[in-house]
Amino acid sequence: MVCENIRIRRCRLYPLEEHGGAFRGYVSSKRSYFYGLRVHLVVTGAGEPVEFSIVAGSEADVRVFTKELNLDLAEGSIICADKAYTDYDYEDLLKETGLHLKAQRKKNSKRQMPAWEEYLSNRVRKYVERVFGGISAMFSRKIHAVTPRGFELKIVWFLLAFAIQCL
Repeated sequence: MVCENIRIRRCRLYPLEEHGGAFRGYVSSKRSYFYGLRVHLVVTGAGEPVEFSIVAGSEADVRVFTKELNLDLAEGSIICADKAYTDYDYEDLLKETGLHLKAQRKKNSKRQMPAWEEYLSNRVRKYVERVFGGISAMFSRKIHAVTPRGFELKIVWFLLAFAIQCL
């Protein structure tokens, strides 16, 4: 988060007039809006970061997953994701390349998961959320930056520091 929702008009890093609403995002789990960047992260089973992407807050999760992340993973890898990453065409494309996408399903999904897979998927998602909690615990209360590039660089440094800490 670059700034609180109420301070969007005074934000100097990503001015609202210059960028429009590109950096205004929504976190459904917290039911709140934010203004800033969104980090997408691929972690191993041991919690080590493998790939990441930093995008504007308004970018849809599934679009970033299909377009931004290169997914240079070993054949036969299983990718566990939450409900926001449901894209049947991309799931079929990954299956052809030897990767398996196990995204949680919404109630109105065309491809429902068995109950045991849904249970395991929920457990894995909680594990991934703990990894994000570990990364955000390394953040200072306020990240001071003068330029957008500096802010993004500091986020990358926090991700690298977490990756080194995992070794």
